Amino acid sequence: MKLFLLSCALVAVAVADNIRVEYRLVDYSNPGSVLADGKTKCERSGPCDPKLTGEVDVTSSALNAWPDDKKVAKWVTIFQKKSTDKDRVGKIVSRDICDGNFRKSNLRVQAMDVNTFSSNKEIQQFECLISGGQRDVASSEQRAQWSEPKRCDQKYTKPGNAQLTYQWRVYSIPSRECGRQL
Repeated sequence: MKLFLLSCALVAVAVADNIRVEYRLVDYSNPGSVLADGKTKCERSGPCDPKLTGEVDVTSSALNAWPDDKKVAKWVTIFQKKSTDKDRVGKIVSRDICDGNFRKSNLRVQAMDVNTFSSNKEIQQFECLISGGQRDVASSEQRAQWSEPKRCDQKYTKPGNAQLTYQWRVYSIPSRECGRQL
């Protein structure tokens, strides 16, 4: 019996070494159609053309200042749409931690107003922080529950600035699946 319990414990430790952190981006809104300064409109008339790009940081630098060590220009496009100031994003962004422990994670998102004939303008910088530990790691994807919706922190906090909501979950994955990025 002791040998069986020891084997189970070793399997649990091995499984917990490979972890997937997932963010489900729920809603994006920019009710005032404004840029980062909170005053200037994206367009003269009508809504913005938002493009959200992002990067999940699951290392000890998850709390570092924006944008951390990756260049924003190399971030992956998460969402892009023409003429919208409120939309359901419905996109899952993930990052694997291979042979490591889960402590915290930060999904950094850059929101830009993308225009064909003029320069792109910044709408918002978001940080979607998860702070937890091994207790938050579910044993499998099937057992992992999504958190309650939460708002990402905003760099620009003037009234009317854009907002982004997300949910998160963290779970163990087999070694053969580890390594999938954003």
